[in-house]
Amino acid sequence: DCSYFSMICMRQAGVSLPRLSKEQVNTGSAVGSFYDAVPGDLFFYNSHGFGIDHVAIYIGDNKILHASQSIGCVSISVYDYCGEPVAIRRYY
Repeated sequence: DCSYFSMICMRQAGVSLPRLSKEQVNTGSAVGSFYDAVPGDLFFYNSHGFGIDHVAIYIGDNKILHASQSIGCVSISVYDYCGEPVAIRRYY
């Protein structure tokens, strides 16, 4: 799923993250807004109104890389495909 994907990708970059997106959002450093985001930042979403339920890796040019389904499907989407991110975190 999305949080496992972000955890594995960040591990490859030398960053250790917790397993769940609702835990990952409490790590790293806060980024003030989308306009301050750089590739490699994690975008966190609350798409169903019940807290953090999705995480994606910002790749620049208004796009994110993420596991959009729990069946192993990784895709590139516009950053706001499931709403505006509610948090952006940086790990370097």
